[in-house]
Amino acid sequence: MIDRVFKVCLLGAPGVGKTSLLHRFVNDTFSDTYKTTVGVTIKTKTLATDSGEIKLILWDIEGERELTEMQKQYLKRCHGYLLVADISRFDTFEVLEGYQKALENYTQLPHIVFANKSDLVDEDKTQLTDRIEMSPLVFTSAKTGENVEEGFMNLAAALTARPK
Repeated sequence: MIDRVFKVCLLGAPGVGKTSLLHRFVNDTFSDTYKTTVGVTIKTKTLATDSGEIKLILWDIEGERELTEMQKQYLKRCHGYLLVADISRFDTFEVLEGYQKALENYTQLPHIVFANKSDLVDEDKTQLTDRIEMSPLVFTSAKTGENVEEGFMNLAAALTARPK
């Protein structure tokens, strides 16, 4: 029996791997084929947590360089969000900084920053963390599955820690 349901939005620049992360998390699959998300794609996943069984309704919102009015409409009534950047393209973190400023109404919500495509960089993650001034930060790879489940579970824990 599902105890709680949470709407979670995935945001970030185009091509950072939001859809790939979603497919890795929900279906444990990965495809090298790039398909641009138009509008929003919605997937669900039910999880067993320490607080009971929860359902995540995951909104994969099309990538933009800055938060648009349409994206703000998709964010209505969300309980948390993921900001996704491509660790091999540092300009995508600048996009997220702009998103964070535009998300003033949502800053109190649980969120996590995914530094995706970590399989493409050889640099020490400690040094990368020092360069990225966003938190909480999780290095992920939708291709290999590195930290994808853990990142979503960390967000789920933050969501369930909030009062009903």
